[in-house]
Amino acid sequence: MKLVYFVLLFISLYHSSGAKADNSSSSYENTLLANLFKSYNKKVRPVVNSSDTVEVTFDVKLSKVIKVDSKSQQLTVSVWITQTWKNAFLTWNKSTVGGISSITVDPSEIWVPDVGLLNNADETISVAGGRNKFQTNVIVRDGGQCIWRSPAIFTSDCEISVEYWPFDTQKCQMKFSSFTMTKRALALKLQSQRTNSKADQFITSGDWTVQTIDVLRKEDLSSCCSDAFSVVGFELILKRKPMYFVLNLLIPSAILCLLSLLSFIIPSESGERIGFITTIMLAMSVYLLIIADVLPETSKQIPITGLLFIVAITENAVILIETIIVLRCFHGTGEPPAWLQRFYCCCCPCLGKKPPSTKSRPQKSISQSNLYVNEVALKELDAPPHIPAIFEQNDSQEFESPTWQDISILLNQLFFILSIIMVAATYAAIYLNAAMD
Repeated sequence: MKLVYFVLLFISLYHSSGAKADNSSSSYENTLLANLFKSYNKKVRPVVNSSDTVEVTFDVKLSKVIKVDSKSQQLTVSVWITQTWKNAFLTWNKSTVGGISSITVDPSEIWVPDVGLLNNADETISVAGGRNKFQTNVIVRDGGQCIWRSPAIFTSDCEISVEYWPFDTQKCQMKFSSFTMTKRALALKLQSQRTNSKADQFITSGDWTVQTIDVLRKEDLSSCCSDAFSVVGFELILKRKPMYFVLNLLIPSAILCLLSLLSFIIPSESGERIGFITTIMLAMSVYLLIIADVLPETSKQIPITGLLFIVAITENAVILIETIIVLRCFHGTGEPPAWLQRFYCCCCPCLGKKPPSTKSRPQKSISQSNLYVNEVALKELDAPPHIPAIFEQNDSQEFESPTWQDISILLNQLFFILSIIMVAATYAAIYLNAAMD
């Protein structure tokens, strides 16, 4: 029984001592906050002399590339912003306040820099920075050092180059500066002077690969006002993952282009060739509309992919015209004109075909006995008094005239070869032009 009383007494003493320690710690923090903010004015810059400059160390850590809107030419990213500066009015001796070395303060209670994104493209917020954007608490250390870490989502302007879409690499910049304080009042410094830093600590995007994050040198901006402002910038080099567009756009278009060439194999008597080519042209037009819906409305650059589709539609139109000519010849009537027959004879050897065959007419001779004619009969017929006994005719040769169907088959083969050369030449020219650029 005594043992039970002893245990209960020990537990009560332990809890009472802990409560006293908590109350003591809370009392120290209350005292510290009361002393710090007793005469503190958050509107005053945290410097002793008004001529001094507040140096703010600024850093951006990329978390994720949320979206690159090629149509609107905007970049949306998720980042962590870290701002560090020294507040000369928020210092204390930690030995006098129970060893408290840091406190957290709401940003609305102390002075904070109004640094924000200059090239902001978010229409829902006018000022992408300061207390409006960063709403986490500020860590204040005993030496006056203030650390403000906050997650944020920024939407910035980014000029998209569509020339090599979807195999493109984009460079998007994010520039930060104070909106009200010139470089004499507030100077931005980079946390690290390194450039070409590898972006290897962020969530992978499904559409883009972040190759590098270049830290731009500190520069001055004086475009809006007579005074200069301190600016820091970060440039993201993004490479698009083209697999989605290759599988859903480029490969189907290549198949359609191949089918248009294979239309020459369809027999002319089937009556389906013109409808087949027309359907392919309509499908190509649909894909071209998809590209126009994805890319920005700009005349600065023509995307190679869009140029390929335009060329493909043009080539399909040429193939359609060739098909009409072939079918017109196939259903022709009567004898082909002489120039078309000569064209047929000239093109046959070039295509490995035999020229038109010839047929010989045998020599015809008439014997004298068979040509004996009664003079009386000759007189009655008023014929010449003398008819040669033998008529000789030399062997002669004549060409078989090609039919319209023969010419149609020849033109079909000729147009097929020319179309293959045309398609191969245009694609090779576009590829070589892109490679040289």
